[in-house]
Amino acid sequence: MSIKFRCEFQVVAESVGIAGLSDVCASQIAVQTTYAVKMVTEQAKKFAVHGRRKRVTAEDIDSAFALGGYPPLFGFTVKEGLPFRFAGSMGRDLFVTDDRDIEITPVVNAPAAKLPLETNIKCKCKNNFVSAHWLVIDGVQPAVPENPAPVVQKEAAVVVSTEKAAVDTGLSILSKACRGLRQTEQVQIKTTSTHALSVVGFCFTY
Repeated sequence: MSIKFRCEFQVVAESVGIAGLSDVCASQIAVQTTYAVKMVTEQAKKFAVHGRRKRVTAEDIDSAFALGGYPPLFGFTVKEGLPFRFAGSMGRDLFVTDDRDIEITPVVNAPAAKLPLETNIKCKCKNNFVSAHWLVIDGVQPAVPENPAPVVQKEAAVVVSTEKAAVDTGLSILSKACRGLRQTEQVQIKTTSTHALSVVGFCFTY
């Protein structure tokens, strides 16, 4: 673990302002960190066993940190109570905490962070690796080996080829039907003539 995560420790050192960390120093820090993580994990497991629990909770890890002389870093317990204010309405008593206002301008104007390192996670049960990749970028699926092939384009090509085959079949049927017809045929055209209509009136006397 110490040799594998040496690059990660160098990145963490650069993020806190320590540039130019040597490989030897990063390896020593990795060894000490590995030992500390193992010790805290073992102590937390002991607390879980003594508490007759199958899972390690955040309180077990806090107790392990306290046993090693470190301040607890996990959990949601505070020494002072949270300030609540009354916000009752509709005949109900409701107490809520005030939301803290966060200024977004420094976050927006901050420079972009560095790209994360390549992620390779080795499973214990199987000898395979799980790699992370971008599935969609700005609504467009990148053409990488990890993403599935675009099926929509293939379906469109199949539809176009099917329509083309249908058109070719229709044209061939029409050409075969036209072969049996006569090329020339005499057609008699009857001319039209105009006739004037007249109205005749009759008068009968008795």
